[in-house]
Amino acid sequence: NQTPSIYPRILEVPPLPPPFFPDAPCETAVKLAIETKARALVGMTRSGYTAYQLAKCRPMAHIFIFTDNPVLINTMSLVWGV
Repeated sequence: NQTPSIYPRILEVPPLPPPFFPDAPCETAVKLAIETKARALVGMTRSGYTAYQLAKCRPMAHIFIFTDNPVLINTMSLVWGV
């Protein structure tokens, strides 16, 4: 008789996916805002991804994000700088 293991089996970590294309325009927008001393960044999103990517770079410029998703509007109010 074998006693059952109390630990779950160890799963392999999947490899990281390649960088998502919208990362590059967001990073470029932040770099341009820094170089030009822009006062604001404006974007549109349906999923919130653009807002998160702009906010993660912590630019000095204000971030204004527009969406047609009412649930997302409430979520975006919790994101730093948006």
